[in-house]
This record gives sequence, C-alpha cells and structure tokens, in this order.
Amino acid sequence: YHKGTFYHLYKDDNECIWAYCSQDKENILVGYYRILAHPNGHMNETILLPFIDDQATYILNEERKINGSLLKRYGLKKPSSFNGVNKHDHQLIGDFQSYVYHLRKTS
Repeated sequence: YHKGTFYHLYKDDNECIWAYCSQDKENILVGYYRILAHPNGHMNETILLPFIDDQATYILNEERKINGSLLKRYGLKKPSSFNGVNKHDHQLIGDFQSYVYHLRKTS
C-alpha cells in the first residue's frame, strides 16, 4: 500500500473526502471526515470516484460486490448518520466522525 495515487475528492467547511488508489489499482481506500453532524441530513449524497475502473467489479468493505461502472457514474453513498430511528444501520453518530471505505478489485 505504500505506493499509489492520493486523490483529494471534496472539501468544504464541514466535510473532507480523500481517496488512495494502490499502484496496481487493486485496492482503493476512501476516507470521509466530518466535523459537525447535521440534524436530518441528506440521505442520498454520494462520493464520486472518477478514477475507478468502470470495467471491473469491486468488493466493498469485504461485504458486497459493486460494479465499477456504477461506482464511476453514481459513486459511493456517503456514510449514514444516526437519526434516532436507524440505530442498526448507521455508520456515524455525533460530531467529529470519520468513515473509511475499502474497495478491492476482483476482476
């Protein structure tokens, strides 16, 4: 993992998103960093990955397969925040949070 390309994907006053793609393009790490949580934030915001191989298939966080063309066109869904109802399927809770995605190319 020590050689590859580092991408600055997004930054505003509250969020920052970085990605790292290994030199062989087999592994991608995407880091999402948020300062303050927003009550009733958007649930369908995505992280665009313009550098991804749209002909490949990827395993997301060792759990599910995702087609590269979907990732390139629509991106990854930003991590969901706890909203009082989704206590079993949220990734973030409160202020000063981060989340890291791991994409591993399978074909």
